[in-house]
Amino acid sequence: MMKKTDLLFLLLTVYGVSHPLVFAQNGEPTILPSDGRRTVKLSPQARIIERERSLPTIKMGAIRAFLNRPKLLTEEEIENASSIIGNVRQTVFSTEGSQIYVKGLDDSQIGKKYVIVKQGKAYRSPLEDDEGEILAHEAIYLGEAILKVPGEPALLNVTTAIHEIKRGARLLPLEKSVFQDDFYPHSPRFLEEAYIIGVIGEGSIISQYQIVVINKGSDDGMERGHQLAILKGKGRFRETIDSEAEGAEMDLPEQQIGTLLVFRIFERVSYALVISAFQQINLLDIVAVP
Repeated sequence: MMKKTDLLFLLLTVYGVSHPLVFAQNGEPTILPSDGRRTVKLSPQARIIERERSLPTIKMGAIRAFLNRPKLLTEEEIENASSIIGNVRQTVFSTEGSQIYVKGLDDSQIGKKYVIVKQGKAYRSPLEDDEGEILAHEAIYLGEAILKVPGEPALLNVTTAIHEIKRGARLLPLEKSVFQDDFYPHSPRFLEEAYIIGVIGEGSIISQYQIVVINKGSDDGMERGHQLAILKGKGRFRETIDSEAEGAEMDLPEQQIGTLLVFRIFERVSYALVISAFQQINLLDIVAVP
């Protein structure tokens, strides 16, 4: 074990202290200042440095486009949304710069901005008791428009069009994103009968950093930032007892195959980003508390 005097000499050398070293009557080392006014007693001490708590965060770059555009709509929202009934030039399609006629905006203010969407695929409940009930519809983003003349119908200018816009497309108020740049993952206390019911993009095989839809939303207590485990469902296999006997069905145990992070909540469904995938993920795989 290093002696106290040796430790003191080491500290003096590291910090470049050149004052003379003396010993007090009790044997404790002290430094004698050059002006001789007083002595400073040195006593080695442990210094506690608190480390800042580092929590995992996720950048919004991969999901930013999903934050302020209405991607999922209920049937009621679709029915109540205003719709395009034509355009000034009476063409089949409207593009950027077109002037469109819209019904259902008679109480809007000039200059108000809207998102133009069309109805996409339906996301249905995977639960047997719900008999395939529609939880939400995909809202495919087509572009944006601004109100020029209120009325019934109202006249709007199409300011952005990434797809051709046809009669019957819906308009919804443009809402600015209020999300922070980052958020901290946490887990719910309880979750049951949750499944992946949709994936953004083509196909049914899901990999890391893809966006999925789960059948739980604000009505079920879901929150932005909920981190969840993805489990492979209880598959079955047939075990042959002998060459003459019939096979017997057995349940395979659930196994975690990935994790996901919920980033946008709707009433009955939510968007989630797959942040890790240990195995192939498919539709109807189970979502659970980690």
